[in-house]
Amino acid sequence: MLEFDGLQFPVFRPVAFNDRVVSRRKLTGENASPRQSFAQWDAAWRESEAERHDLKRGITADGGAPAPWAYSLLCGIYGQRAGQVVVAKVDTVNMQLAGYVHVGGLPIDVKLAPDGSVFYVTNQGRMGVSVIDPVAMKEVQFIPTGRGAHGLQISRDTRSLYVSNRLEGSVSVVDFASRSVVAKWVMPGGGSPDMLQLSPDGSQLWASGRFSAQVYVFDTKAGTLLARINVGWEDHGLTYFPNVGLHSLGHNGVYR
Repeated sequence: MLEFDGLQFPVFRPVAFNDRVVSRRKLTGENASPRQSFAQWDAAWRESEAERHDLKRGITADGGAPAPWAYSLLCGIYGQRAGQVVVAKVDTVNMQLAGYVHVGGLPIDVKLAPDGSVFYVTNQGRMGVSVIDPVAMKEVQFIPTGRGAHGLQISRDTRSLYVSNRLEGSVSVVDFASRSVVAKWVMPGGGSPDMLQLSPDGSQLWASGRFSAQVYVFDTKAGTLLARINVGWEDHGLTYFPNVGLHSLGHNGVYR
């Protein structure tokens, strides 16, 4: 049970986290090609990991101090009373709730914007994505994407955000620059795309099919469905191995 500002929030489902600021320049900068081999991506990741260890000592990749929300946990929390549906920020150093923002609906997955300025939170109940300022803990924008907005994945070039719309069988593509939907991939014959994972070169987006006992594979360039793979009932989290990083945290395809 978390308490803040006179309200109590039973923790029902933590969904994702950011424990520190990590530079993406060497992974996804302007000179990086989405067609690089896994070995090249892995080498870039290891260099980025060295920067991460500097950040643990309070040094950013650019020589400055960590962002105000560094060492924070962001999670969706569903309360027992109406209106207690929030995205909460937890201080992982002092182990206490540091703030929250009411978003309503059903917040699910969380991803940090490539520039580190905001967080994107899928909201299955509101059928879209909340854009959250992690310093002010305020919803600065809402992006409608489709019924059952659920999983998130960032493209390898960091220009786009993929959003699975689990209840309508589609994937929306959100442009980070404009914060708007620029494409929607509707699945022929329907489906229930849940959590997402990219192939190392970013050419394929894999999705678990929660209600279809399948895994789906999308072509990220054409926006077409390449394959349906029968796996078993209620498949949920997935990971693509090997991939960019050393360790998979599972479920929402996060590597570290």
